[in-house]
Amino acid sequence: MEHEITSGSSLVDYSSPAFKSEYEMNGMHLYAFFAPELFQDDEGLDATGKYLVVLLHPTGQYTFTMYSSDGFWKIDEQHPILEQRLERELIQWLGDEIDSKTA
Repeated sequence: MEHEITSGSSLVDYSSPAFKSEYEMNGMHLYAFFAPELFQDDEGLDATGKYLVVLLHPTGQYTFTMYSSDGFWKIDEQHPILEQRLERELIQWLGDEIDSKTA
């Protein structure tokens, strides 16, 4: 779905490849929603390389950003407790989903 947002007197092409994925863990279904983090520059909107993630998990709903570093996806440093709480396998899956949908 594409949207156009008016910014001053010019139109900005705001195309966001947001997506959702489902993960099964121990018989439970988890859902994650992904959207690229964007910023406005002189020429319009551009991606930062980070992704905003909303994760529906049995222990709660978590919202955080992920970034790629040295070939691995990591949870933003602002959430060290979240990275400890979520299973390493789940964090790996989140990163794999970003890679598979954006390649």
